[in-house]
Amino acid sequence: MSENAADRDGASIIVTKLIMVFLGMFLVIFVITGVGYLGNAYYTARREALQLELAKQEAFTIGKSVGDFLRAELESERISQYEYNVLMAGADLEDDLEPPEEMDAATPLVVPPDKILPPPDTRISPADIAAMEGKAALIHTSMGTITVELYPELAPRTCKNFFYLVENGFYDGLYFHRSLPYNYIQAGSPTGMRGGSAGYWLNMEFNNVSPVPGTLVALSSQEAPQVSSEFMILLTDGSDHEGTITVFGRVIDGFNIAERIGDTRWDHRGYSWERTYIRKIEIVDAASVRPEEDFWATYGR
Repeated sequence: MSENAADRDGASIIVTKLIMVFLGMFLVIFVITGVGYLGNAYYTARREALQLELAKQEAFTIGKSVGDFLRAELESERISQYEYNVLMAGADLEDDLEPPEEMDAATPLVVPPDKILPPPDTRISPADIAAMEGKAALIHTSMGTITVELYPELAPRTCKNFFYLVENGFYDGLYFHRSLPYNYIQAGSPTGMRGGSAGYWLNMEFNNVSPVPGTLVALSSQEAPQVSSEFMILLTDGSDHEGTITVFGRVIDGFNIAERIGDTRWDHRGYSWERTYIRKIEIVDAASVRPEEDFWATYGR
């Protein structure tokens, strides 16, 4: 074999190897892109299926058809037109109605009948406070359990009202409907909107407890210093509100669950799209659920 032929053979081998390398790289990129596309398509389909299932649950809870519920969600701007179209298609529904008109600001939100309760007896005796002392609430959510120690000695009427709502199953099935990112999470409104109530209002009990992360706060009405069923859990320091709010408990375990709830998706007004439901709240002896390591030691309390 001549020297020129050997050179040609060597060049051919190099070219062949380069072609194989490029083909291999192309194949790897193709596979990665395909897997990413399929993964994204799967995630999108799962998310849409979850959103549709939540919509069906919500519609059933308030006695509406899925179509009517989704139209109400669109009217209140809690879902976009695109999300509305996708969910209607997923529910195999046809929307032959006119585009929804803008909701009148004065239109009252419908409260499910089982979430309207008679006002509790708010008279407080030493026996009432003794019965509530040493108690904690286990807030069982779809993300996990948050354990809250209650403060009946600091906010007796608020705690008695909370016990009353829990005993009547008021919070079962509600969800954390609002959040200010990295600030608080909010629950207890049967309408899923700020200002919801159990059908009655009580005067606030202002106290001077420093509202640090994990504090349980009774949420007041937007019109008057009154409370009903809404509460929030602070995720950050709220000392600038000291003396102007009703603190009636603190998280002693599961603060990471509260933070995870705050990390879910919310719209530009702070209302929840990825809803975290309250499955049930239990009142138990605090001593039986107190963790060995004090969460509050982290914050110097």
